[in-house]
This record gives sequence, structure tokens and C-alpha cells, in this order.
Amino acid sequence: MNLYFEDPMYDRQATATLAYTYYGGADLGECLTTTQRIQEGDAEGWYREWTATADRVFDLAEKSAAAGHRVSAREAYLRACNYYRASYPFLFGAPVDPRLIEGFDWEVGAFLKAAALFEPPVEPVEIPYEGSTLPGYFYRVDDSGQPRPTLIATNGYDATVQGMHCGHAAAAVRRGYNCLIFDGPGQGRVLYKQGIHMRPDWENVVTPVVDYALSRPEVDPQRVALIGRSFGGYLAPRAASGEHRLAACMADPGQWDMLEAMKGFFSSLPKEALEDLPDIDPSLLEPIMDRITSDASLRWSVVQRTFWVHGIGSLADYLRIAKDLRAVLGGGQDPLSHPRDPGGERPGLPLCRAAVRRADVPQGAAPLHRGRRSRGPLRGDGPFALPPKVLRSARRNFRSRRLLTGADSFRRTKGRRRGGNHFAGRSRVGGSAGSALGAEPRILPAALREGVAAGRVGDISAHARGRPKCF
Repeated sequence: MNLYFEDPMYDRQATATLAYTYYGGADLGECLTTTQRIQEGDAEGWYREWTATADRVFDLAEKSAAAGHRVSAREAYLRACNYYRASYPFLFGAPVDPRLIEGFDWEVGAFLKAAALFEPPVEPVEIPYEGSTLPGYFYRVDDSGQPRPTLIATNGYDATVQGMHCGHAAAAVRRGYNCLIFDGPGQGRVLYKQGIHMRPDWENVVTPVVDYALSRPEVDPQRVALIGRSFGGYLAPRAASGEHRLAACMADPGQWDMLEAMKGFFSSLPKEALEDLPDIDPSLLEPIMDRITSDASLRWSVVQRTFWVHGIGSLADYLRIAKDLRAVLGGGQDPLSHPRDPGGERPGLPLCRAAVRRADVPQGAAPLHRGRRSRGPLRGDGPFALPPKVLRSARRNFRSRRLLTGADSFRRTKGRRRGGNHFAGRSRVGGSAGSALGAEPRILPAALREGVAAGRVGDISAHARGRPKCF
């Protein structure tokens, strides 16, 4: 069902903007009146009208700030930030459109004004990275200086670090977590202004981010988790494969082998060519490229966005890159259950498969957990018993699915993915008998959608079986 436009690409962008409403980043009326002024397929009108709305809301914020109305100013700055961000996605591509840079600068400026009005203020940070810096924001629960569990959030292709306020940080802080959000190579300012493209070895991006987090006294070094959303569902698990200081990793949705996932998109190729990917005669890709360029949505996703993010110019180039976009390292090692560190004291981060979808467990509840190939029933006893309704649902789910850990969790199994829900179908949750994030973990309703998780909780869906996220 389309909410605003018949064109699915335009409707996705509009609903993505509206999705920020829950944490104050959008207003239904403002979004509705803006989209009503935009004609189907009019990229210029899209930029013009969202910019006009952002300018108007920014002016409201300025007037509220001048009158000393901090809350109204903060809320209006947040909405203006989101609307500036919404104005320029259809300008994606190389060379960078000056209007994109202008819109991005206004987005950042509005967010910085909002950040200063939070209690405690959101702190802009620059994270050292290979002779440059990565932009980020650090959120503290309070000014006590008490070490707390901390969530690090990484993005995907489309969004910027400012958008992760509504995607992750606001939910984390409400629930007692510090939060560190950042843009890496191929994302936000790092791509738009610094010209640094995406890299597959995200462990080399996250390690300096963890270094920075652990330099702060507010961060409990034993309770640092990483979450990735959208294409971050690949980046986060890949990073966890090489960063042993992470206590937990969440992928929303999980993507572990982009080349394998893309084979469905290239199914028109001869069988022999499909089996030989990524090594292929470029001439065989010409009909597929013609299909991409003739479809506005695919042209935006592949040419304007994916090629730009990776700094490439052809499908053949992307296929060569895609072979490195895997959550399995060379030699078949499963990076999501990496070996012990040199001291042998800290095991790698295991994942197991689970079918729990939306477990609403009270604070202090032990995380749902199943051991390797365990088939025993979930129990509702113990000091942190699950609500009966949740137990019944969980038991039904577990009866139909086998739960595995480590490398086994990534073996292909038969099963049907139910569309439209990252928690449906073969979701996966990492866990252990004790929580990685503290003695009193929480499993929160729709936790990954809100960008928060407690305990060793992650969702790795069967997304890669369908249309790859890069397309």
C-alpha cells in the first residue's frame, strides 16, 4: 500500500521521512502537505518542496529559541534536520551535486542546534581514522559519569549520522544506554565531502570507533554493543568478526554474503556464467544494465547510489567488490564466532538462531537462549520468568525451527521467509546463559527496530535470500 505516491521509489522516501515521527523527527501534517506539492517523478520538485518545508520549520525553531522556548526549538530543529536530509536523495551520484552539499550542511547545522538543547547535551565528536576523522555524536544518559552499557550504531548506504538519532540513539538513552553514532567510509560527510568510499572490511572502521568509546569514562568496557541497520546488517557482523571487545552484535537485517544474494537478480545469465560470478564477460551484463538504466528505481539504487558509494562505474566492478562483502572470512572461518583472543580468556561472539519475534520481557529478565542443537522446551520458571503469552508464542516458534550457534547459524536451511517483517521467518538471536551487557539485561519490544538491544541479542533475517539490499 502506497501512502503518498504511486511511484514506489518516491513513496519509500516519503515514508522513510515520516518514520522519524516516533522520536520527534517528523510531523504527519508537515510531511503530508509537502508531498501534496510534489508531482509524481519530479526530482527537482522533490528537492524544492522539502527544502521549503525545512526552511519554514527551521525558522520556527529559531523563533522559539530566541523566545527561550527550548523544547519547542529542539523539536523544530530536529524536524528541520530530517526534512533537509529528505530533500537530496534524488541528487545522489558522482560528481556530487552542489545542492546536495548545501542541503547536507543545513541538515548538520539544524541538528547541532538541536543537540545543544538536549539534557544532557548531545556531544559532537570527531573519531580519529587513518589520518582523517569520522563524524559522530556521543549521547550520555546523565551527567553522573557512571560507566554504563553503550550502544555503537553503524549505518548503511542511504542515511547519515544525524538520522541515527531517531533510528537508534533516542531509544537507547531512554533505556539507560549511552550511545555513540557515526558515519564511516561511503556514508554521509565521509562520502559527500571527504570523498572516502565504502570498504568491505568494516572491522577496520569499527576498531577506532571502539577505541574512542573506551577512552570515555562513561563507557563500561565490558558492555559495549554494536548494531547495524540496512546495509549495516552486513557491516556490523563483519566488524564483530574482528573486534573482540564487542559484547554483542545486532544486524537489522542480517546480510552475510552479498554475491550469493545477488545471484537471484542475475538469474537471466546463462547457468555457467552465474556459477562463475564474479568472473564474467562484461558483455553478458549489458542486457541487465539496460534493464537497470531503463527503470528509475533501479537506476537510482544501483547507478546513482551503489556505484557512487563504492566509487565504481560498472556492474562488473560491483560484482568484483561483492565477493569481498561476505560475513565469512577466507578459509571458511565464521567471523561471527571468531577465535579466542591471544590471551585465550575471551571467546568470540557467538550467534544462535531463534524464532522469538517480539518478546516483551520485564527489566531484569534473563535473555532467551538456546544452546548448540538444543531441543529442550523453553521454561517459564526461575527468578525472571517470561510472561505466559510470550512463552506460548516462543514455544510455538521453537517447535518449528532448529537453533544453532556459531558457524552452524549460517548454514542454509529450508524455510519460507515471511515478507515485511525483520522479526518474521528465520530471525536469529545471539545469546548465552549470562548476559554480555550486564547482570540485568533487557529484551525490549521491537528492540532492533528501535535500535536498542540488551543482552546478547541480534536479528539476522533471511533478507539475503531475496532481493539484495544493495539493489
